[in-house]
Amino acid sequence: MVSASFGRKGLSADAIGQQPARRRAFGQTGMASADPMVDRRAAFLAAERARAADVDDGEQVQTASVPGRPAIVVGGKSATTAYVLWFFLGGFSAHRFYLNSPLTAIAQVSLWYISLMFFMAGNPGAFYPMTAGWLWIIGDLFFIPKLRDAANEKIRRRAERMTEAISS
Repeated sequence: MVSASFGRKGLSADAIGQQPARRRAFGQTGMASADPMVDRRAAFLAAERARAADVDDGEQVQTASVPGRPAIVVGGKSATTAYVLWFFLGGFSAHRFYLNSPLTAIAQVSLWYISLMFFMAGNPGAFYPMTAGWLWIIGDLFFIPKLRDAANEKIRRRAERMTEAISS
């Protein structure tokens, strides 16, 4: 089936002087075509696929693969996102929830808000746990990289377990 338009701009095949069905056939089979753009595009796509297979940034994307099956690509947690959450929603411990540390996030939120309630009720001793909560939140500025690494390791191990389950 030949489409009436080509590309995102909606240009017709006649408007750009190409035949989409013939172009598709030459581009996918690897045969040399009459149009040099088809060959250049096929070479570019092959190079990009090879480059993507070689890229290993370790932080953002981990892969787990089984021989004979496609690789499972797992996105990791970003330190930038965690810092943005820390800056804007640190009082709600959103960065810890994002980095898969829900128990410490609940403890952090509880410490801060329970001490705030006691402080507003007139208990001057609530100042100390409130200060500890703020210091903990500020200290997270330095703990975020370790929390991110732990979260990414957890994700990587989970992906490996899934891959092993698929392979067996």
